[in-house]
Amino acid sequence: MLASKPLADVLKHYMTWVDRLIANRPRRVEFAPDFWKHGLPDDQLARLAELAQVFKTGGDLRPYLSHYVQTHGYVLRPTPRRRGPDWADGGGGAIDFAVNMFGVHHFHFKPVMDGRRRGQSNALLFAKVYRDSVLLLMVGDHKSFDSEALRKRAAEAHHADGLAVKDMVSAGPVKEDIGRMLRCGIMTTETVNGDLVPVGITALDGTSLWTIRHVTNIMRLLRDHDAKLDTPAGRAEFAQLMNISDDLEGAEWQFAHGDFCLVARSQVAYVFFHWMR
Repeated sequence: MLASKPLADVLKHYMTWVDRLIANRPRRVEFAPDFWKHGLPDDQLARLAELAQVFKTGGDLRPYLSHYVQTHGYVLRPTPRRRGPDWADGGGGAIDFAVNMFGVHHFHFKPVMDGRRRGQSNALLFAKVYRDSVLLLMVGDHKSFDSEALRKRAAEAHHADGLAVKDMVSAGPVKEDIGRMLRCGIMTTETVNGDLVPVGITALDGTSLWTIRHVTNIMRLLRDHDAKLDTPAGRAEFAQLMNISDDLEGAEWQFAHGDFCLVARSQVAYVFFHWMR
């Protein structure tokens, strides 16, 4: 199916899936202002400390992610069976709701071992992952995806990142409608400290606008410069333009997680666009 799609759609599909995973990179562990508002049981505190250590050391976070992280996604469209999206296999749905709508990943406290998550509980850790840090937002459960609490924590994190319209508030939709709007791929807003903060920053198919912008930048680079790599004169021109000293004959465009790179035969990778996480 992907073979018949335009390259931009293939790249968007790739980034939608790869952003559900997290590159192994050491990160500072930070806590949202209200993270400790509600105490955690002793067993969760111990598991939280273990998970924080994985973040700090750049360990493999995949065992703490959902079983479905590489196989199932949401379909953001009404269906005859329900108003919101349906879970579907990789052929039908690719969207991770929290990642695409809120920029938030969720983690289980117990990792998968030998294909099983033994002693699994309903508790989930919600966090906003950056390249060099991770902001722990709240501990919730599988019902939290549609909760006002998660929306507000995500909006507060957006606000701290500077994603806000200053001194503007909006009555907006009623609370009961916000979750339904997001489930159908419609952006809404929250008010944080007197400022208007967008939530659900996506295209109508549920794809994050950050993903679309990333792919747009890549496609612009390829449009303007990819053909130059086919000739010695073009490679020399491109290398000079990009301040590259390597021989670019045989160089290949590649992704390293979400980062878009040109890899020379020397195995040196020149990163043109870093992914946000």
